[in-house]
Amino acid sequence: MKDRKTFHGRTVLMILSLLFLMTGCSSGTTGYSHSFFAMDTYMKVEVWGEDGEEICQALEEEIERVEQKISVTDPDSDVSRLNASQGEKCSVDDELFYILRESLEIGQATGGALNISLYPLSQAWGFSSSASGYRVVPEDERQEILKLCDCSQIQLNSEDRTVVFPQGMAVDFGAVGKGYVTDTCANILRDNGAERALLQLGGNIYAMGTKENGKEWRVAIQDPSAEAGQNGAVLGSVSVKDKAVVTSGPYQRYFEEGGIRYHHILDPATGAPAENGLLSVTIISESGLLADGLSTGLFVMGLEKGIEYWKNQNQAEVVWMTDQGELWVTEGLKDAFQAAEGLQINWVSR
Repeated sequence: MKDRKTFHGRTVLMILSLLFLMTGCSSGTTGYSHSFFAMDTYMKVEVWGEDGEEICQALEEEIERVEQKISVTDPDSDVSRLNASQGEKCSVDDELFYILRESLEIGQATGGALNISLYPLSQAWGFSSSASGYRVVPEDERQEILKLCDCSQIQLNSEDRTVVFPQGMAVDFGAVGKGYVTDTCANILRDNGAERALLQLGGNIYAMGTKENGKEWRVAIQDPSAEAGQNGAVLGSVSVKDKAVVTSGPYQRYFEEGGIRYHHILDPATGAPAENGLLSVTIISESGLLADGLSTGLFVMGLEKGIEYWKNQNQAEVVWMTDQGELWVTEGLKDAFQAAEGLQINWVSR
């Protein structure tokens, strides 16, 4: 039997993804911190304000609510009901219809690089939590499964909020779910008068407002070339206010077989882990859903196509790290991004 190593990135996202640089935020208005496990990952919310403790509890309840709606492994979730429709028209509520529509629009904008219908393929590789184990999927099997992963066959009817897709297809919001709940949590923060907040939802970060001294929060971006947990190495940090920061990379979840590493970000064009010279993509945007979806989509696209995509939109800023140790950063971050010592920035301009 071939040697196999398995790495569960979901359990170590605190180390592998994004780290807070939170100096100067402990005095003045009381801050409340709450940690819990949800959406298959560790989460931590910190809220400053008069009702901070109650808001923290409301955030956990909101995350649990969304998880119950979109969890692909919960047989009672709305998504599971949709996936069980098997070619029949299925009515969904406004919220699920919105997530579907937005996800498909990001998929179209990225040329199919973000594909929410890859669930059968993810199961075959073993990257779904419902799968029995990791395995390398042969090409002929991948090509057969990919026939069930064509998002263009998903039909949305905005008038009656119904969805139809072919028998055998199944959607999964793993690439956008934490981004969407970031947005709903941000609404709760604003609606309940939070003064400032930091949300760490797995590898998704949201920073609301500024620190007490009026300066923006600084979020450090994990160096994907460093092994998990080694020295807390970072490739740089970015200053943000009322923004989501989301990173995708092959270091987050993978297994090794026969000396080859297979990661969880699958390329819809091949059905295999995306291989394009990138180690990570970080998206900074006001929209958590957009940042989450683009972090996957732009990783699959690769550096050149990702840069071309960015040049034709103005909704997000991007940081790319290549397997050659090159750092590429969009020009909108010139006053916000600081590279780690020894790394040279290649600025991307329109």
